[in-house]
Amino acid sequence: MSDTTYIERVRLAASRYADSANPDGGWGLFAHGYSSIVNTAEVLAVLRTASHQAGAPAVQGGIRFLIQATREHPLPKKKPGGRGEHTRYAGYGLLGLSEYENAARQPDVAEAIEGCIRVLERFARAKGGWPEMRGERPLSLFQKTTGIIALQRVGAGSGLVQP
Repeated sequence: MSDTTYIERVRLAASRYADSANPDGGWGLFAHGYSSIVNTAEVLAVLRTASHQAGAPAVQGGIRFLIQATREHPLPKKKPGGRGEHTRYAGYGLLGLSEYENAARQPDVAEAIEGCIRVLERFARAKGGWPEMRGERPLSLFQKTTGIIALQRVGAGSGLVQP
């Protein structure tokens, strides 16, 4: 067992992440890999846990990436920037955009948050929950969980989620 404490490990990881953001401000699954909404939201959670402030360059870059990516990625692949109508883009986008409460109040971030909520509204099934991709038949427990947590964090979506 190492003498390194949990928070020391988190701070070390956060420092490495902050120094390795992609030029677009996001992070990918691997160093310098394609930036993704999911990985960027995860890194923002690590940065916040390590006490990086909302105004820190890495945090601002991650938020800028999420603002742009949440507009494009949930679109059908045929459209410019579209990666497919995956529920996770809206759910994780919402998690990342709301990671820093002060940043979430900024008009451009608030607008992106509203956009994520609209995507979740469009993709929601009548009895609550979401499939992995819009229009798929089976519901995804993972997407429902992500959607519930994200909507609860921003105080929205009571009509989208059924017990």
